[in-house]
Amino acid sequence: MGRFSPSPLSAELSALHQQALQHLAATDAASLAAEPPAELLYHTMLTLQRQELHRAQAQIKALQQAAAVAAAHATAAADPAADKFRRLFEHSSDAVFLLLDNYFVDCNAAMLALIGATDKQQLLGQHMAELAPSHQPDGHPSRERADDYCRLAIAQGRHRYEWLGQRCTGEEFWGEILLTPVQMDTHTLLHAVWRDTTPLKMAEQQRRESEEDRRRVLAAAGVGTVIYILGSKEVVLDERARALLGLPPAAGPLPSTEVIRQVYPEDLVPASEIMTRAQQTGQPVVLEFRVVWADNSIHHIRFRGEIEKKEGQPGRLLGVMRDISAKRQAQEELSYKNRLLEHVVHNMPLVLGRLSNTGVFLELIGLGLRHLNIQDNQLRGVSTFEAFPEHAEPMRRLLAGESVKYVTFVVEQGERIYYQNYGFFDQERHEAVIFAIDVTESEQTKQKLHAEKAFTKQVIDHSPDALIALDLNLRVTAWNQKVAQYASVPEEKAIGQSFFELLPHHLETAEFPHLLEQVRQGKSITLFNQTLGRRPGSYDIYCVPLQNPDSSEVTGILITIRDITERNRMLAAAVQLQRQQQQAVVRAVFAAQEAERKRIAEALHNGVGQLLYVTKLTLENGSRFPPDPAVLQVLNEAIQATRNVSHQLTPGILEDFGLQVALQELVKHIPQGTLKVYLHLTGLHQLRPLLLELAVYRIIQELLSNVIKHAHAHEVHIQVEHEDDQVVLSVQDDGRGMPATPLPAADPGMGIVSIRNRAELLGGRFSLDSHPELGTTVRVALPIPAKSQ
Repeated sequence: MGRFSPSPLSAELSALHQQALQHLAATDAASLAAEPPAELLYHTMLTLQRQELHRAQAQIKALQQAAAVAAAHATAAADPAADKFRRLFEHSSDAVFLLLDNYFVDCNAAMLALIGATDKQQLLGQHMAELAPSHQPDGHPSRERADDYCRLAIAQGRHRYEWLGQRCTGEEFWGEILLTPVQMDTHTLLHAVWRDTTPLKMAEQQRRESEEDRRRVLAAAGVGTVIYILGSKEVVLDERARALLGLPPAAGPLPSTEVIRQVYPEDLVPASEIMTRAQQTGQPVVLEFRVVWADNSIHHIRFRGEIEKKEGQPGRLLGVMRDISAKRQAQEELSYKNRLLEHVVHNMPLVLGRLSNTGVFLELIGLGLRHLNIQDNQLRGVSTFEAFPEHAEPMRRLLAGESVKYVTFVVEQGERIYYQNYGFFDQERHEAVIFAIDVTESEQTKQKLHAEKAFTKQVIDHSPDALIALDLNLRVTAWNQKVAQYASVPEEKAIGQSFFELLPHHLETAEFPHLLEQVRQGKSITLFNQTLGRRPGSYDIYCVPLQNPDSSEVTGILITIRDITERNRMLAAAVQLQRQQQQAVVRAVFAAQEAERKRIAEALHNGVGQLLYVTKLTLENGSRFPPDPAVLQVLNEAIQATRNVSHQLTPGILEDFGLQVALQELVKHIPQGTLKVYLHLTGLHQLRPLLLELAVYRIIQELLSNVIKHAHAHEVHIQVEHEDDQVVLSVQDDGRGMPATPLPAADPGMGIVSIRNRAELLGGRFSLDSHPELGTTVRVALPIPAKSQ
């Protein structure tokens, strides 16, 4: 369908069209489209036209009824009763008017004056809502609310309501309207009386505001109001009063027994006596009592009120109450502090004095005066400058308004009595207050400690060790002269400084901060043979916790640094001498062993070996019968075994041709089918002591024997190298290796342990690297004595 468009020739239709658009814009229908559909627009225009027609009809009806009423009045003018009613209507001081369907049909002059109109025609035919703002204070539209009141009046027979009206000048005012239905012919009119209640409304509003302000002031002051009705024994409490008594929020009066239940039991009797006396004398009631809240907390309440008499008899008690718990607590605290101060002054060596602004004692008390043989207030009225002239200078500053704090002494019978003093000047009372405590014992102890500290300081400074004391924050508390020399930092600059900031490069171990943390936990730590950065030598460092002897609580750390450089040098010299002596003994033992082996070898070779050889020749040449081949074979093996043992006991080839040839011959005697031996020799053409070459030969001989017996190896590599000042040998096999935990040696011969011992006795180094199924490598490094170079 097409859009609806009114004819431009019809101004009334254009106005209705615009009114419909405005109506739709104020409703949800306008959101359906920017331009409403023609059907919706047409329907809205029709509805608005019908509403306007209804209003016009109602207005015409009201005007007709007004004319009928006027005609009825004119017709009834001859009737005295009707005329009397008419005069009452017209000349009533109240605004009176008649409504038909809530449209005005008549009104009196008072009504015109109320709304500021000059003629009835300004009202006749107008709706009641025309004399009001668009909406009432409750938010409802005035027309709807007026129609509702009209229907209620007809249904109930009358209806009174409050109405916010509007005069012709636009001024708003409050009024009270009474509607009464009146039946006239076929129509029901409403007779209305409208009274202006604006002054009463404003007065009530001012009263409420005043009451609200009063409540706010009382609430801000923490005050609650109380009304006690003496006759009914009921109590009316405002919200604040209920809270002060620990009662839950509620409205309305409550029995006095509920209030009494909140009062602390011991305060009930005194409060009852004061109430009775006030009723008898008419004096104001002033009470201070305690209340117990639901959480068992106790609060102090002060009540003040007056009794309002009614016909000569007590009627009500009006009053206010407030919480004085803080004030009472402060008073009790002040009282307690005063008692405490008095107790302290009379039971401890204290002195409390008050002086006038001229220095005259107003009060001087305390147990601290007894050492001076002075009683409390014995010097009242005496000038402090006369009694204690040694205090003159600080007393002048005190009386000048300056706070003073100092230690001084008074000589009594040749003994010094020390006092720690503090004083201030009270500007409000124009007097000075001085506190003093007898510190004679502590001062004597302090002097003794000072002397002991000086002595200890001398001992510490002359200690050959470096001593450092730290607090738990690792800041220096003591620093002797030895440390000052090490760090080039004097003690006066070191005290209070961080230990690691003072010695950033001296203790280079990264674990030292962690070790100090352990010491701080109570563990003693010792570090041996440490080095200090930027300073040569070796040092032992002892870190011990400093503990409180009473509680064993760690209070600090003591670090002792001892220079052991000379001690280590002497120990090293002693070890070197011992080693030299051991090596001399070892050489002698080795020489004796080799000589004995040589003698045994020669005896075997020249004795047993020759006899066996002669026996063989005799059997081969001297007998008539040829010898048994098996016997000859045994003899040959015995001769060869004797030669081998003789060669093993003393390899003469070593003395004749040197270590290189001896090792090559040693390898040749190993069956190659059983074990492949690879020999690598370097630098062996140089001269070496025979004892050293014998040691190398015997070690390799024993290691090869171990490989053959135990390793189950296929090949072995032997390497011997003559370096600048040592001979390094290694024997590496591909056998089954040794277990992770070596078993005790069962071999009565040299064995691994014997090889290690021989190497160490000769000043050498021994190492063994073995893994299961991966073979074994033995390395030995033997030093060459300097005289052989």
